[in-house]
Amino acid sequence: MVLRNLVSNAVDAASELPHGEVSVRVERQRDELVLSVLDNGPGVPPEELPRLFDARTSRKPQGMGIGLAISRSIVQAHDGRLWAEPGPGGRFHLALPLAQDQEEARG
Repeated sequence: MVLRNLVSNAVDAASELPHGEVSVRVERQRDELVLSVLDNGPGVPPEELPRLFDARTSRKPQGMGIGLAISRSIVQAHDGRLWAEPGPGGRFHLALPLAQDQEEARG
């Protein structure tokens, strides 16, 4: 659900351009799986970052303004993190802890 919301937001942002692009990158960073959703849309202005994940009025005509707030709650319920970086371009990152090896858990 969270990934779907991030990709949908990225597609909406990139569709404002004649050659919009969206990409999803997945990588392991230490003990986390990090998914990044990137687009070449307008991005997030730095002044919006502190309130970006608060429930608020949406800039989308059909939006309710709660997608990112719900997404962050879901991620945090799984001991993860969800954050954005300022533009240009949208840059959203989702980090989830990787399960420990069974041997590590026993040790």
